[in-house]
Amino acid sequence: ATLLQVFHVLALLVVVADAGGDGIKVSSMPFAFSLRQLAWAGGKAHSCDSKCKEACLDFDTAGPHSWGDARIQRRDVCLAGCGCTGSYDTVLANTDAGVVLVSTDGGKSWIALLDKVRTAMRAGEQFRAEQIHVSHVDPTFVVVLTNTTTQWVSHDGGSNWQALRLSTPLQGERTIASWQWHPTIKEWAIAESRMPTTKRGDAPARLAFYSKDSGNSWKLLASSIEQCRWAEQPHDGSHSIILSRHIDGDKSRDLELVSSEDFMATHTVLIGHGAIRGGPQSAEKVIIHLGSMFAIVREAVSDAHNHQLQLWLSMGSPGGGVSALPGV
Repeated sequence: ATLLQVFHVLALLVVVADAGGDGIKVSSMPFAFSLRQLAWAGGKAHSCDSKCKEACLDFDTAGPHSWGDARIQRRDVCLAGCGCTGSYDTVLANTDAGVVLVSTDGGKSWIALLDKVRTAMRAGEQFRAEQIHVSHVDPTFVVVLTNTTTQWVSHDGGSNWQALRLSTPLQGERTIASWQWHPTIKEWAIAESRMPTTKRGDAPARLAFYSKDSGNSWKLLASSIEQCRWAEQPHDGSHSIILSRHIDGDKSRDLELVSSEDFMATHTVLIGHGAIRGGPQSAEKVIIHLGSMFAIVREAVSDAHNHQLQLWLSMGSPGGGVSALPGV
């Protein structure tokens, strides 16, 4: 079953690559610039076998220690075989020039996103597209991030678009550096924003925000962050978030790693002051990737002038804390 599901995902690539009477292929670059990203969205023909989808989600719970990016990828392969991910006919392409093109016929014809949103743009506004993000829950939900404070969101697979702006009374209107749709709740998302501070020489202030309405409104999640990820456990009813941030603000190099299930109203320290299960007091580098957390920690050896580096990691759920690798 797994092989068939993987083949189904790859088949989407083959269909699009061979689309069109002239034999248009992705590798032939039928655009003025090279492609940097392709994304499949759920268009008008989008359909999903609900029983098959439920079986995928039930199978997902078989690995109780699986969470984060790795779990999402395994689940998406399964859901693709149920027709519950993006359809082959609705394709979004982002070029190296920052131009997004949308096709609703499997690559036979393309229309620029700019032409679809021109009437909704502010006077004199120009933008370069940076990233395309399709929801894992509902592939008709698509966000295109740009190099301005105006992003573009579609709720019908790219047929219609509206402006999306990250703005709060205290933080004002900000650019968005990264976006993450929630892995199980359709309208929830996390966004990271990095913008220069007003003082010359200061590092950019990086903030994390969350939205429960597809980006119509935002609330501040945390400041001085390095990484922020959903860490949702399948069917457990929680809405876990894990993030690394600078302990003493943006000027500090010392990082802490925390997890929260209530959007940082409360949190558990995995690395930092008061870390659970004897975790280190700070880290020089934290990487959250594919269901694992890695941290590089500097430890004193014999005196304040001698140190050694240790590698700490967690392969399970965020609540399990982190452990040092012996002999590293």
